[in-house]
Amino acid sequence: MYYNAVFRPLYRRCDRIVCISEHTRNEFMEWSGMREDRVVVVPNAIDPAFADASDPLPTERPFVFYAGNRRGYKNVPLLMRAFGASGLAREGLDLVLTGNSDPSLQALADEAGVGPALKFTGFLDDRDLVAYYKAARCFAFLSKYEGFGLPILEAMACDTPLLLARASSLPEVAAEAALYADPDDVEEVAAGLRTLCTDDAVRRDILSKSRLRREVYRADVSSARLWSLIQQVSDE
Repeated sequence: MYYNAVFRPLYRRCDRIVCISEHTRNEFMEWSGMREDRVVVVPNAIDPAFADASDPLPTERPFVFYAGNRRGYKNVPLLMRAFGASGLAREGLDLVLTGNSDPSLQALADEAGVGPALKFTGFLDDRDLVAYYKAARCFAFLSKYEGFGLPILEAMACDTPLLLARASSLPEVAAEAALYADPDDVEEVAAGLRTLCTDDAVRRDILSKSRLRREVYRADVSSARLWSLIQQVSDE
């Protein structure tokens, strides 16, 4: 009610609205009723902090990595079950999540038979987060709803193969530079995890495409688009 009463009239007074993806743009136009020519896309860009030349985290065991919050739409419980179904824990891999330990997730991991393989990093600053990304066998992001999905760019910048949900904006952002799975299908996600962690040919292909794709998200490209838009509007 607040957005409808306050923000929608405000947006309609704007000369331009900038959205971070076509997915967001389409949802915004459907809700706001604004003309298409007044709603433009300027994508997020890779933070230079994630594109440094620092070393990966030294680890004894390979791991699947997830960075982010654990709200319901992030789909972390399904990731937990899929990791259990993948059999990777029996082969010496861990599942590593950022943030503090969670008894409910630990219970799910125990139920899936992978309790000892579940690890929590606690709080990470950007430097430590980069080290984890670089060390991971793959980054799993099975979120069911994202306006963009910044962790995709973070993983790309760190040369980490991506397993993504086939949902919302994620296929738009990563295009061919990721492996995809149905975020409601435990077996399909488990198969994707196994592939990215064990098939070196697929990993090389994904990483090659990722290095090309991340050029789309250079900060100078996005900032040039935004500045051009500002100049265009100021000249009208």
